[in-house]
Amino acid sequence: MQNKIAIIGGGELAHKLMDQLSGQVELIDVRYRRKQGFILADPQLAKEQLLYAMIVVNLLLTGHDFVNIGIIKILPPETIIVDFGRPSISIEITSHRIIKGNRLVHPSIHFWPSLPGGWQSNELPACSLPCILASFGDSSEIKNIRNFSTIAKFMKFRTVTLSGNSYA
Repeated sequence: MQNKIAIIGGGELAHKLMDQLSGQVELIDVRYRRKQGFILADPQLAKEQLLYAMIVVNLLLTGHDFVNIGIIKILPPETIIVDFGRPSISIEITSHRIIKGNRLVHPSIHFWPSLPGGWQSNELPACSLPCILASFGDSSEIKNIRNFSTIAKFMKFRTVTLSGNSYA
């Protein structure tokens, strides 16, 4: 079975995301070991699940956790990584395209000074987006994730790649 999206970590959030995404979605099972950090629960199964992954969503705590688990070594080169870890996966670690899922840009929003923690002046936390969208109008119009995404795109919010390019 060729999966299109793989989700690493996340617990309940991962399951909610899987419910919203239609098609072939795989949840890569990880375990936390006090001395080892995160490890793949079944490395061979993870390798099979990731073989055809077009998009991998990192819901582990940090980009460092994602790198240490060894997934980058088994991902196909064309796989896109959507990284929600803080701090993000370092661009020097991999040649995969990385999208910062936890950072957004908007053409007219800038912070001066920038937010602490390595954020650029034009970046804002993705977790603030529901409040921002609700402040622009009637939040009862936001009924599901697809509707939320359509409204965010219409309002010109974009995610950021590690190279600084933005994506809808």
